[in-house]
Amino acid sequence: MDVNFGRISDLNGLPELIVQYAGDEGLFEAFARQSLPLELLDTPEALIPMRDLIALYRNAADVSAIRSFGLDSAQDLDISSFPIIGPFVLQAPNLRQALVRFQKALPHYENGSRLTLQESGNDFIVGYENIYQNMVGFRHAGDMTIRIIQAVIRAFAGNLWQPRRVLTCYPKGPWEQDFEEAFSSPIEFRKKGIALVLERDLADLATNDRETQQGELVCFADLRRFGQDLPIGFPDIVANLVGSGLPTGSISLDSISARLALGPRTVQRRLDEYGLNFRNLVTRCRMKRARELLSGAEASVEQVSLELGYSSVSHFTRAFSKDHGIGPSEFRQTRQVSP
Repeated sequence: MDVNFGRISDLNGLPELIVQYAGDEGLFEAFARQSLPLELLDTPEALIPMRDLIALYRNAADVSAIRSFGLDSAQDLDISSFPIIGPFVLQAPNLRQALVRFQKALPHYENGSRLTLQESGNDFIVGYENIYQNMVGFRHAGDMTIRIIQAVIRAFAGNLWQPRRVLTCYPKGPWEQDFEEAFSSPIEFRKKGIALVLERDLADLATNDRETQQGELVCFADLRRFGQDLPIGFPDIVANLVGSGLPTGSISLDSISARLALGPRTVQRRLDEYGLNFRNLVTRCRMKRARELLSGAEASVEQVSLELGYSSVSHFTRAFSKDHGIGPSEFRQTRQVSP
């Protein structure tokens, strides 16, 4: 079983729009439903399981009562704000090359999805498919993706550009009106994926008039390095989920299993194949994060203890001392003395 990941930056204007319509309490509720800490918003490049990303958009639509939340939250999206992938795409000489770059870059930004480029007659079709597109609530996250594709095209074709047609994998519903208002274009439902259709000639005519400043160059090697943190093996997947749950304390075997859509026994059995125990894996993740935090001078031992989900500082100190042979304060002193 594979678990696919996206990036926190895929949330775009989601937090701001929730707060606008449902207040801070609504934002907290949307994240709490997925047992996710709000602190994830501070790190745009942080990984998040695609299931959770889709669920956050569904939760956001629920708490804000916005019918097409993805369309509204990402309507002013700027592709340059996306880490690494934005500059990589925008440095293309024309729209066609930008879309090809986007297609190559996507697997390093998120997995479980793909961008398709197809030419048919006078149409140039930019499509997106996701393995979770049949998941309840995908429509809201899918709408966000439509806005991302639109932002790439508009970066070359101008902010007034509108698609010839919009294709979606959703059933037809009252949200058709929202699409018509957003794009002023024909909408087609129940397609294989989602897509924007543009004029074939525009792909070559729309050129890049931006000047890349010194220090802003991004190459494919940068993109590959950026994608290296996408989890590959099952232990990496579990460790990523454990890490994201540390601040909230939502790291029981039951809670992690629920996010994987697996039974607790299945998760432990899969870990057994790698010679790992869930409890030991949690301790390993906590200690790794503790070392990272203690190696800096910003956070106190008390803050580190809370960040890692320990019930008390003394509990954290005992666990750290047992694992390292010295207490967290002593460990910090050795790191500050070392070059």
